[in-house]
Amino acid sequence: LGKEKTMGIKREDLIFYYDGINNMGEGLPHNNNTTVWYDLSGNGNNGSVNGCMWGGDSIILEGNSSAPYTWVHCGNHTLPNSSQATLEMLCQTPIVGTNTMYMGGNGGSSASGSIYLAQYNNNYEGRSIASSLYSAAAPAISKELALLSVVVNGNSLRLYKNGVLAKETIASRNFSVNNTSYCFVIGGLSYSQNSINTGNMYRGRVFSHRLYSVALTDEEI
Repeated sequence: LGKEKTMGIKREDLIFYYDGINNMGEGLPHNNNTTVWYDLSGNGNNGSVNGCMWGGDSIILEGNSSAPYTWVHCGNHTLPNSSQATLEMLCQTPIVGTNTMYMGGNGGSSASGSIYLAQYNNNYEGRSIASSLYSAAAPAISKELALLSVVVNGNSLRLYKNGVLAKETIASRNFSVNNTSYCFVIGGLSYSQNSINTGNMYRGRVFSHRLYSVALTDEEI
């Protein structure tokens, strides 16, 4: 799902791209012991693996509420347009409804169980929007392998499953994905540049993960 968009094609607006099979880099054999998830975008934005196990074609996140925590530190990135970004994750979520489905992003405040990419300059409204988006889209998120995409474009936040729009929420002001106090994370809620809020952990398998510096269109998704 979706690999044809990036494998062998280096888009200028692709910030990082991680693939579970090619976790050591394109053309290199998979390594079940690596603590670095190598970036395939050509930008050198490698992810730092914390406590996770590899499943041959994916990384396994346990969603633990106590140590050992499982997450991937993807670095801090300032995007050219602070109100545009697309985050995509090919994943398998084993428990729907009780699981925390958190797709990284540059920190800020977020309700547990929400899909959250952008920091909102009104944190209370931002939490409500993110939580509402997840609640509305939860029926579309199943235990099967799925490509989930979150698109931020100005004051619009859209969620897609397998290329089909599941939910769009319009805020009263623009979102911002740039916040140098936080990092991009797979598996948890960013707490600072180098740590996570351990109360918001994702349980599941992640097969690939991409961040774009633009809001992809319906056709590109």
